[in-house]
Amino acid sequence: MARITGAGVLELFYVATVANKSAPTSAELNAGVDLTGFLTDGGLSTPFDGSIVDAADMSSKFNKTAPGTYGGQPLTLELYRDDTADTAWSTLTRGTAGYIAIARFGLATKGTWAIGDKVDLWPITVVTRNPADVVRNEMQRFTVECAVTDVPLEDYALAA
Repeated sequence: MARITGAGVLELFYVATVANKSAPTSAELNAGVDLTGFLTDGGLSTPFDGSIVDAADMSSKFNKTAPGTYGGQPLTLELYRDDTADTAWSTLTRGTAGYIAIARFGLATKGTWAIGDKVDLWPITVVTRNPADVVRNEMQRFTVECAVTDVPLEDYALAA
């Protein structure tokens, strides 16, 4: 097993439309906006919490549990502002719907999706876009919080 860091490897895109969210194509993902260079260290959160349901009955002293629902937490991004090409800020406005495409192990050709590349595809709608506090000796940043509008596609190898 080879462990890998996300820094310099992970790639992040906003994609406006995908015809079949269960089978996105490299052409659809390549039509997206590359946000990788705007993403801060630690600036991607894709929680997938689950609920545990009480299933205990009187036949045992053991408090049985069962799986309940999962997901529903917001996807959040922390991104940099840019005074010449403020692409992330202008792309992720409040109410924007689409997909966040994540290549957690990078792309075979940096910045270009191809058959065989693996993607996590999160259907989202931007709920909030909050500028970070302005602080001396820190880059300007903002946080985007997104509703996850359907079940994300995880670790899908592009077939087309």
